[in-house]
Amino acid sequence: MAPWNRQIEVMPTDELRQLQYRLAKSLIRRLYETSEFYRRRMKEHDVRPDDIGSLADIGKLPFMYKGDLRDNYPDGLFCAQKDELVRRPSSATPGRTSRTGASRWRARSPPAASGAGTCSR
Repeated sequence: MAPWNRQIEVMPTDELRQLQYRLAKSLIRRLYETSEFYRRRMKEHDVRPDDIGSLADIGKLPFMYKGDLRDNYPDGLFCAQKDELVRRPSSATPGRTSRTGASRWRARSPPAASGAGTCSR
């Protein structure tokens, strides 16, 4: 498969690690600031966004479990407004269906579609 974003996919390892850190740090801060679930879970594990000073520190973050999806349904995990969401059912395992979602922008994201095999590029 051809690279989706050649600049990122062939960048030197040090630059890639810096980019990964910046993106992870931004995501962690957004989760902490916009989601009661993630803020509470991080506080329970005595971790704050400023505690993540490198990629190695990501190991300090608490795990999320499949039960968290069910226990916080329908809106407890989202960090976007309801009108921005697209809901997706998951039936990968037997039992009660887990429901996930994505923002409308993310659901239409070309790399996501490509990774799912829904477009040729």
